[in-house]
Amino acid sequence: MSRWFGKRDPNWDALRAATLGSSPGALASGIVSGVAQNKIVLYRAIGGPLAIYEPTMAGLVAALEGASDGDTVWLPSIQIGPITTGVALPPGIAVVGLSEMSMLVFTQFSGTAVTMNDNSVVRGFLVSFQSNGTTAIGIDARFPGAAVDNMIVVVDGGSVTNVAVWAGAPDV
Repeated sequence: MSRWFGKRDPNWDALRAATLGSSPGALASGIVSGVAQNKIVLYRAIGGPLAIYEPTMAGLVAALEGASDGDTVWLPSIQIGPITTGVALPPGIAVVGLSEMSMLVFTQFSGTAVTMNDNSVVRGFLVSFQSNGTTAIGIDARFPGAAVDNMIVVVDGGSVTNVAVWAGAPDV
């Protein structure tokens, strides 16, 4: 199973990655000359049109709520934020940055910025979290099959706990 793009078939993964960069633009509104115009893009594992979301906290939450097992949420090559609440990934999805400029900026809450789930993947973007309370956890990856790859995670402000990536067995 190829988990970097969410889909379980590596042939589809390669096709979808190529499509994002070279599609004729008719796949969804917000796609011009094959390039998502700084939008969040949801690729569905079952095919169909792309879903396009604004690069905002509301857009990110909507993309994650619309994703299901095998889907991939692509983050644009810009900063998204401020995000003032933590986000939770559904089981089996991938969240992938389009470039090293993809960034989620969390601020003004205490807790966890990104909570992963069983078999979920985050790859290739930066997470910045400035907590205003006792706890600052950038990514909680304590789930079976969860994978964190090629990420930069910066946390600060937790008066008791500052953890970039929390890994290992989940609390029972």
